[in-house]
Amino acid sequence: MCTYSWRVPPTGAGDVRIATSWNLGGLGATQGPPLTYHCAAPNLMPDLLPWLALLALLALKPNRCGPAWWIWLPLACLLAGLHCLQLGFHQRAPGFPNEALIATFSVPCALGFGLAATWLLAPYLARSRRFRTSLCLLPTLALFSAFSYAAPANWEGEAGETAMKLLALLVLVTLVLAAAMLCCGWICRGRYGPLRLCLALFVSLLVVCFAVLSPLAVGEMLTTRGGGELSGLFVCWLFGAAGSFVVLLPFVVLSAANSLFRERIKALCHLECKPAQTMAPTPSA
Repeated sequence: MCTYSWRVPPTGAGDVRIATSWNLGGLGATQGPPLTYHCAAPNLMPDLLPWLALLALLALKPNRCGPAWWIWLPLACLLAGLHCLQLGFHQRAPGFPNEALIATFSVPCALGFGLAATWLLAPYLARSRRFRTSLCLLPTLALFSAFSYAAPANWEGEAGETAMKLLALLVLVTLVLAAAMLCCGWICRGRYGPLRLCLALFVSLLVVCFAVLSPLAVGEMLTTRGGGELSGLFVCWLFGAAGSFVVLLPFVVLSAANSLFRERIKALCHLECKPAQTMAPTPSA
């Protein structure tokens, strides 16, 4: 019976020697020459860079308070949910390449880091005009999301080509989110309410995704002379809007429960609390 043996270094890094053996009944050598494989310890720094970036943002003066640290909660919930979804997808489709699956799920994870950074930098992004605020919000969200995706990504060979395409998709999604936050202020008519804001954001995402996919739909209709399959674009429209809303929802819930981030999302979307109705003073006799 052919067997093999190896010895793993205690630290997980070093030279691993692998040797095969066969019982020849005294007819010759029972063990072949060992093969040496150098085992390198995994580099965790690329995966830690997005977390360290958020930790640095918490050191800014507007974030030097206890409520600002609640930003970890929606990010942790989002990452945990995506991890469970990734495991479930891997069990249902075991033939799907694991590297491609990890790269795909890294897009919403990176978007979550970008939203967390935007929430922490909101005092520096808010401007007097909605459009100016969007011009500040878009590059911040895009840069932090792209950095969170690019830092741990694999950029070698075919994996690098896939990562580049997903990075372009991520930047497009950040554009959609920035435009949706611009539109939701108009839909809410400047009034803040958690349910009103959620509905306005979802409707805004539907409208913006439709505007992004409309040129593709028109091109499909022209190339196929009015026919063709538009169901794929319809699915992309719904999936893109729903997926973006799911990633954004934990941070909206945090803003509803946390007074600090409530003021910040109101500043980013140019919303104000509905003024309370006051009773007219009664004339004194």
